Amino acid sequence: MRNVLFSLVVFSAITLMADPWQITVDLSTQKNIAADREDSSWIGYQDSSDGNWNLWYFSLGDSSNHQITDFPEDEIDPSADGSRIAFVQSGDDFKYLWLYYRDGDSLSQLTNTPWAITNPSLSRCYVAAVSYEFSSPNIILVNTVSLDTTYLTGDNDVFVQNLSPFIFGGDTVLYVHCHDGYRDIMMCVLSTGIITQLTINGEYYSPKGSGHYVVAEDHNVGHEIVLLDIVTMGMITVSDSCIGLSIDHFSPDVLGNWVTFITRSFPFSRYFVRKYEISTGIKTEIHSLLMPGNTLAKPALSSRGTFWSGTDFGNFDIFAVLIEDSCRALSAETLLAAVPAEINLFVYPNPFNGACNIEAPRGSKVKIFNVLGGCVAEFVGPTWVPKNLSSGVYAVICVTPDGKKCSKEVLYVK
Repeated sequence: MRNVLFSLVVFSAITLMADPWQITVDLSTQKNIAADREDSSWIGYQDSSDGNWNLWYFSLGDSSNHQITDFPEDEIDPSADGSRIAFVQSGDDFKYLWLYYRDGDSLSQLTNTPWAITNPSLSRCYVAAVSYEFSSPNIILVNTVSLDTTYLTGDNDVFVQNLSPFIFGGDTVLYVHCHDGYRDIMMCVLSTGIITQLTINGEYYSPKGSGHYVVAEDHNVGHEIVLLDIVTMGMITVSDSCIGLSIDHFSPDVLGNWVTFITRSFPFSRYFVRKYEISTGIKTEIHSLLMPGNTLAKPALSSRGTFWSGTDFGNFDIFAVLIEDSCRALSAETLLAAVPAEINLFVYPNPFNGACNIEAPRGSKVKIFNVLGGCVAEFVGPTWVPKNLSSGVYAVICVTPDGKKCSKEVLYVK
């Protein structure tokens, strides 16, 4: 009874906010969302309104929906980066990896192997995914240019599994290594081939990364959301403690200074989209469903806002709220105006060891700053090689000839 009363008191005290922007209407079933982190002028998603799972995208500019595929599918699992979406297409009892190019509106099949491939994660020229070629699932890496496929893991033991890949920065892959009854987070830096075990004898799910942070579900005691700094290896819990209480937390994402996740309270299964500001430690509610029976799922962060799917009396739809103003109802115009014009600034690999490449518009001035705001280098290209600098996060600042500014964080690891 104490647990029930706690849930009622805590969640009845939440201030109701303005409704978020509902960007799809009355889709029939739950969808995974593919929100590109840098350019969310469009959102990819999966839907089965016609009886089959297919890939769609929603244009925030003109509020229009576009169907991309028309296959008899049972899995999509979209992942977006730039103007592309990686997804899974089922056929002939197997699952194949495909890539959709929004620029040109074309499809390309990346794999044609007689086994199942699931859970793709796309970043720049690589897709990380789970392959079931052997007796246990392993992590593969597919080059979207050469179509070469390599294995990051090679376990062939039915008691060892490698799951939930997530690639970020074009060069870093996170995944869950299941062994001896534990689920630990592993990190592979592609440029060096170094694999690091980030946790020891834990029970972690769904890792995601941004800069030098990793978030995951922690099921060691209850269901919590943890934030790991891969430079200091310090870990904190960003969700409310649910030990002995009727609350759990799931589906985390991280981007820059923000973490989002879903909180569910019992016994009435009320759902809340929450965000956590890393620099201040402040937690806020972005959206809540106070009516029993409704659900929220799979929030995704982008440079423009937070997106998630949820039900409203039986129908799943996609919703959006700006990170900067989570209590204001949105329109397409306000969402698009919230971010400055796109500047093509690329910094890779990230994290890096030794040297990294920086690509900026012609004629731009590029400088590198440390976390204290001091300029440590003026970039002249084509690569930046740190000299007499310690490991840590650095900001690459680009100023174009017409005065537009853009910055990227990069992690240097000696």
